Amino acid sequence: GLARPDPYDTTITVGPTSTKDVRQDTLGAYVKGNFEGDIGGLHYSGNAGVRYVSTARATKGFLSPIATTMVKADFSYWLPSANLSIDFNDDLTLRLAGAEVVARPGLNQVSASFVPNTVSMTGSRGNPNLRPFEATQYDATLEWYFAPSSSLTGAVFYKKVDSFTVNTVTREFIPGFSERFGLFDISQPQNGEDGDIKGFELAYQQAFRFLPAPFDNLGIQANYTYVDSSTPLVDSITGERLPLPGLSRASYTLIGYYEDDTFSVRAAYTYRSKYLNSVGGAASGGNTYIAARGQLDASAQINLTPNVRLTFEGINLTKAIDRQYLGEPDRLTFSAQEDRRIFFGVAASF
Repeated sequence: GLARPDPYDTTITVGPTSTKDVRQDTLGAYVKGNFEGDIGGLHYSGNAGVRYVSTARATKGFLSPIATTMVKADFSYWLPSANLSIDFNDDLTLRLAGAEVVARPGLNQVSASFVPNTVSMTGSRGNPNLRPFEATQYDATLEWYFAPSSSLTGAVFYKKVDSFTVNTVTREFIPGFSERFGLFDISQPQNGEDGDIKGFELAYQQAFRFLPAPFDNLGIQANYTYVDSSTPLVDSITGERLPLPGLSRASYTLIGYYEDDTFSVRAAYTYRSKYLNSVGGAASGGNTYIAARGQLDASAQINLTPNVRLTFEGINLTKAIDRQYLGEPDRLTFSAQEDRRIFFGVAASF
């Protein structure tokens, strides 16, 4: 592993819900080669390479209210990747890609931390042994540029996922707390064994340049993604296999816009279906899901001069509600409605 300085050679005051310390050193190096040519009347180009990444991590803090914890971990990976682009003509391109990838968990997830909530009888705990998210992925995309500033694309993908991160909820006796308050439902990130993700994406974009003025400045963008995932995780109540946490089966975005030299306006509606948020045992009520949600946003800009412009942005204009539930939508555990947010501004460049 990497040599790391010892950051814990001085005395620091820590508490169960206050101080936590994470130090992370990362070393990376890569080599890549490009290629290009023609075969059978088709032009192709691409690249291939490999990246080496090594991470050394040390964390110190409280995983329980009664004792400090010190954990060190090292992770090293060789990550090959390759990309190939084939041009059938000026308007039609096929892209193929394959790679091994990793993503490090957030520092809040790997910190040695424990935070109980005596009001809701819940709590959260970090996991200093959490490994990076690993995946081997393959993608194929066909792109058709059928008009100026317009395109239609379709893509299929497959990802083999190892050591994915899932939040688990367990009911625990917490020394110093449970004697007075009872058992707590504690959430903690854990590594899953393996899983796979497969699906497709469709995207459409068109600028209506063929319309008479001023409608020729109108345009539309739309995309849709379908994802099917599976893991060895099992629902503790139904016994069914669970999908990968955090992934909606369906999501889409619809955008309409108008743009000219003086004025531009854009409205976007984004939707994602329900998804698994955390895995819980039967004693804690089962798995937690985030309900389906759609949100409407808008923005506009007026160019007063070549250097000064007025801006407007509206977020969550329909006041969409966030909902969380256990197993079934009628077992609601959390509901919140964020108000719409409106921003006005003046921007200048010199």
